[in-house]
Amino acid sequence: MKSNFDLTPIAKNGANAFVARICMCALLIAVPLWLWQRSAFAHGVLCGVLAGTIDLSILFLGIKKSLPYVEVPKQGLKIMKRFRWARLAAAAAFIITMLRMKLAVHGAFGGFLLIHIFFILNLLFIAYQHQNERA
Repeated sequence: MKSNFDLTPIAKNGANAFVARICMCALLIAVPLWLWQRSAFAHGVLCGVLAGTIDLSILFLGIKKSLPYVEVPKQGLKIMKRFRWARLAAAAAFIITMLRMKLAVHGAFGGFLLIHIFFILNLLFIAYQHQNERA
């Protein structure tokens, strides 16, 4: 039996705490890497963690803004599409700024990926708990 899982309860109740927990998990890897290496790649990873945190914040803000339009899904979809473009613009601005400052962009992609890996892992844990509550 397939059950649908959505981010509505997280967006309504504690999106800030959820994003902060993901950020702390990623910083547990990024900060020791930076302290150990002090290289351009490590600086880029820290910048990527920041960019990923901003990206997740924009994502949850879009979800929160579209929640009142549950009865009118097309309006909610318009809002989510608008926030998708905002996420893309924020990421592009971040990368362009890093390139102008001559920072290691490949490290930023690593940090961005790190944030999203922890995001997916948190979603898996929440889905597992949700499934056990239903059983």
